[in-house]
Amino acid sequence: MHRLRTSNRQHRSILAVFALFFLSLFSTVSPATTSTGNTTVPRMMHSASTLADGKVLLAGGYARPGTAPYASAERYDPVTGVFTAVAPMLQARTEHAAVTLRDGRVMVLGGTTVTSPSLVGTATTEIFDPATGQWTPAASMNVARTRATARLLSSGKVFVMNADHYNGVRFAEVYDPVTNTFTKTGNMIDVSGWYGLVVLQDGRVLKVGGLAFDSAGGYLNRAELWDPATNQWTGTGPMGQPRQDVQPFLLSDGRVLVAGGGNTSSLSSTEIYDPATGQFLAGPAMPIATAVSSATRLDNGDVILMGNYTRSLIRYQAASAQWNLTGPKRAAVRNSTASLLPGGDLLLAGGAEQNDASNAAYIWSKACAPQVIALSGSSSQTLATTGGQASFTLTAAAGCRFEIANVPAWLTASTVGAQTMPASGSLTVTFTATANSTGGSRSATLSLGNNAATITQFPVASCAAPTMSPSSLSLTAAATTGSFQVFVNAGCAWSLSGLPSWITPTSAISGSGNGIVSFQVAANTGSSRNASLLVSSASYSNSVQVSQAASTSGSCPSALSLSPTFFSFGAAATSSSIQISAASTCTWTLSGLPSWATATSATSGTGNGSVSFQVAANTGSARSASFQVSGPGVASSANLSQAAGGVPPASCSTHITSGSHAGNLVAGCPAGSRGTSYNTYRYTFNAAPGNLVSIQLSSSAFDTYVYLKNPAGTVIAANDDGGGGTNSRIPAGSGVLTLPAGSAGIYTIEVTSYYSGSTGAYNLTLGLTQ
Repeated sequence: MHRLRTSNRQHRSILAVFALFFLSLFSTVSPATTSTGNTTVPRMMHSASTLADGKVLLAGGYARPGTAPYASAERYDPVTGVFTAVAPMLQARTEHAAVTLRDGRVMVLGGTTVTSPSLVGTATTEIFDPATGQWTPAASMNVARTRATARLLSSGKVFVMNADHYNGVRFAEVYDPVTNTFTKTGNMIDVSGWYGLVVLQDGRVLKVGGLAFDSAGGYLNRAELWDPATNQWTGTGPMGQPRQDVQPFLLSDGRVLVAGGGNTSSLSSTEIYDPATGQFLAGPAMPIATAVSSATRLDNGDVILMGNYTRSLIRYQAASAQWNLTGPKRAAVRNSTASLLPGGDLLLAGGAEQNDASNAAYIWSKACAPQVIALSGSSSQTLATTGGQASFTLTAAAGCRFEIANVPAWLTASTVGAQTMPASGSLTVTFTATANSTGGSRSATLSLGNNAATITQFPVASCAAPTMSPSSLSLTAAATTGSFQVFVNAGCAWSLSGLPSWITPTSAISGSGNGIVSFQVAANTGSSRNASLLVSSASYSNSVQVSQAASTSGSCPSALSLSPTFFSFGAAATSSSIQISAASTCTWTLSGLPSWATATSATSGTGNGSVSFQVAANTGSARSASFQVSGPGVASSANLSQAAGGVPPASCSTHITSGSHAGNLVAGCPAGSRGTSYNTYRYTFNAAPGNLVSIQLSSSAFDTYVYLKNPAGTVIAANDDGGGGTNSRIPAGSGVLTLPAGSAGIYTIEVTSYYSGSTGAYNLTLGLTQ
């Protein structure tokens, strides 16, 4: 799978589960987000920057992981609610950093320029001038930064560093807009990714937590400070808990609040850092646990936190130092952006619920956020089985925006979609349903602003198992007709299934309440035949048995003779035929061929004859089947068998040297580090500690996964998508891995897959410098 903006896929899955669980905890303290215009293209992993005139600039990103990044940019006008394309960037990029400079221009830095088959970063930067609507190049950074993060310093300079930890770069850089130059900082204490970064009131930069780059790995509780006066990093803290995926923010007194994030699971705890003492103390807990993707400060000092894979928006109230849920987002998207608009509203743009980016944009309204959109009366109503109406009354401050959504087809709403609370401060929404003749209960959970309201309607009758009269019919061989009555409770729906090709309905085969089914039966020219017709109502069913006598013509006075009676085929596709010897009056039919054998001539006849068939190539284990040739009162069978194809390899390991090695992942080899349900093939090579190694595993047939073990059998490195797209690389992205201390000997590469049971062709490339 393509790597998300995270360091661990399993960790992200845990966070997503927690996020979905906590959706049920939303209170009714604020309105839902409301729609605005769509972006010009679907975007995720893009940047969003608020301009001096209140408009918002979106730039770059891509449509889904693995696709080419965008160079395009667009500007949102909060007055018209419209996105308009502007000049494209000079370099297409995604996962880049963006900073609004003091003079109102926007600078973008670094990012990924190629996403497949592996990520390629850039050191280039460029600046957008809102006055001209054009981009101009700026100085390049000292190193390419595939994923970049940046902050505007109090001096007006720009501080930039890697957002991830994959390439091990130990220094940040400072850009001076006056001289158009970048200067390296001193080396950081910890090279980590997915950390938190904030500029303090005194101009220093605080870096907290993250996931470590070194061989020990792990989540960090350490923190460090960069001082512009010395251009060096020094340790501070530590935090009370290790955490990554945080967006710390300044409080009015100069302290820093670090909220949520995660390690092995999502966190709701918070900590407050005091620059004067260099210590972290526990802060007020958030109402839910979540990793944090953005923190946006409102003009009153409050801060809105947003996470990935969750609809949650969490508000920190500066005046009371407390949290509350707000929003929520319209969808549980990841990698979207939040931008402050004039008046304090937020623009939420783009992102993806899974892998496909959205062009949807929404507005979170500050004016209505403190208000309660109240739902008068019961939030759960039941309609009569024969139909009726349910009404809900919402009250809030006049002008507050909200939406009526999640209305199913069986309900008709008096109004739906985006709403504005009228001057009266009250709005009644009515939902109408017709009689419920489905035979089962139905229920809908409606979204009324931030309120969830439920409407339930039971069926018009309590349905029981249907009965039929007669329950069986015995028919002659001649063409004929038949019928039976269906008895169910009034208002209960029923339907008929299981009709064979020789029975054709001449009436409706579904209805409500009692009914009659009529049908035509074709003449029987062969042996006797039977059918079971199934009548279903609600969760119940019953059957009618229909039998038809054998044909009196075409009788078979003697047994059928088949030649041969046993076929044995190799794994390759082939064809064959069977000879049938029968009396001249005997009408026979061949049936029962397996799915991998297909008749290529007529399968019925009278007297002597033959049937030809084609056998498909076998790509799996050995298989066998039998089929029959039958006539009135007689039947004979023959057997088919086919050898296995795609057998397990003769060897489950190959000793290799540097270079490219093609292979085919199949079942049959011993399980590896990935687990017993994952096919694994091993490659061994000679190496010693200190040697430089790179491993690239790619496949168009399956999502790859690769492990590297030392001579003692201990896993020293593993990777899923570091090679771009669904390909794997050790180390991820680019570069080489220095083999850690230990003994020289035989190292092992395990080639396997992200999903269990995967098979298919692959290519392994080993780079080894000894």
